[in-house]
Amino acid sequence: MSILGIVKPHSSFLTRTGILPRRQRPSKGRGVHRRGTYVVEMALALPVIFLVTFSGFELMYFFKARHTANQAAYAAARQLVVPGGRVEDALAAANRIAEIHMLQVDGISVSPDVITRDTRQVTVVINIRFLSDWSFARLFAGQSIIARCTLAHENRSIYLD
Repeated sequence: MSILGIVKPHSSFLTRTGILPRRQRPSKGRGVHRRGTYVVEMALALPVIFLVTFSGFELMYFFKARHTANQAAYAAARQLVVPGGRVEDALAAANRIAEIHMLQVDGISVSPDVITRDTRQVTVVINIRFLSDWSFARLFAGQSIIARCTLAHENRSIYLD
């Protein structure tokens, strides 16, 4: 398009008459110096792009492990608050969820140890060691994920006299 908004006629006519300025063409030697620039820029940028991408995957995997630990704590506490719940069932439920997601449980603690008719609430604390062997970033390798879940016990309403 020209300055007037109409379709541009033959450009050599406009440059010969002085309406449009002539474009400066680069000299032959000027483009030779930029031959390896793209390779160098890619060599500098590509590792950063890979690091950000794989660190994002690592972060996603860590948050998935943290969510799984919270779900395992909730499942264990849920096994305990129902009438007739046993600590062994709660430990099995927590370990089952952790094994499904290939996480290693370092420890599970249940409070109180014995569930009686006077138990008002149950607390389960799960400690999971985050092992990240699949990624080179290993941002969170060796970190402990501690999940805690406290639920009100349902035995209290059953044993009311």
